[in-house]
Amino acid sequence: MREFLKKLGEPFASIKANPLQFAVWWIVANVVGLAGFWLPLGVQWYRGGAASLTIVDLVASGSLATFSIVILADGIATSLATVGGLNPTAAGIRGLAGALALLVVVIQGVILSAGMSLTSEDHPHIWVSIGLTLSAIILASYLYCFRSSEWEKSVEQIKEQEDKEVGDLGASAAEKTDDGAGAQL
Repeated sequence: MREFLKKLGEPFASIKANPLQFAVWWIVANVVGLAGFWLPLGVQWYRGGAASLTIVDLVASGSLATFSIVILADGIATSLATVGGLNPTAAGIRGLAGALALLVVVIQGVILSAGMSLTSEDHPHIWVSIGLTLSAIILASYLYCFRSSEWEKSVEQIKEQEDKEVGDLGASAAEKTDDGAGAQL
């Protein structure tokens, strides 16, 4: 499990390589992308109205679901259009992240459709939609890592790393003369 989590963390190397570019993307994508949500809230606040009713109305109207679908569509397209990368593990990570993104898109689409079909004032999907939107932002940030395949190690690099680890283990074993309990090896 530790190795699996380590592999899932490898794409973050592309963010570490250029953190400013990621920060600009993240701010622009979220601030501009959520303008349809926060601008009406600002107007309502300026007018002195109840922001809580506006939040419910905005979520019920599908503004968060639409934002989630659009930002994840960008991430899915990016991961599908990644050029290069011959590492099957990296392809699997891209596939897993893309599948999770598709799942969130489908769920948000269902919630958006269900919200439009509700006629009462009660919208039980509000907190689910907010949670899915936060999940979409996190998942889109992860999908951002796939814009470049530079973080992916080639098969040769992986083989060299494994050979080095085996060599280090052999050298460590050669230096060890007892098992720590006093028994000679």
